[in-house]
Amino acid sequence: MMNWLKNKIAWIAGMAIALVSCYILGRKDGKNAERLEQKDKVLNRASAGKRIDDMPDADIDRMPSKYD
Repeated sequence: MMNWLKNKIAWIAGMAIALVSCYILGRKDGKNAERLEQKDKVLNRASAGKRIDDMPDADIDRMPSKYD
């Protein structure tokens, strides 16, 4: 009887540790994904700004304005 009880308690404790560790790792992965997404946004804006800087003024004047 005592052996069975120890076995069940160990199994439940192992399951709880696994759940907690998966939760912590999942949060960490989510934060990394957000950080990478933000980095991609910044890089895309910078590259778009560089392309606009390299365009001649005549081409920029023909582009539609977001305020039109």
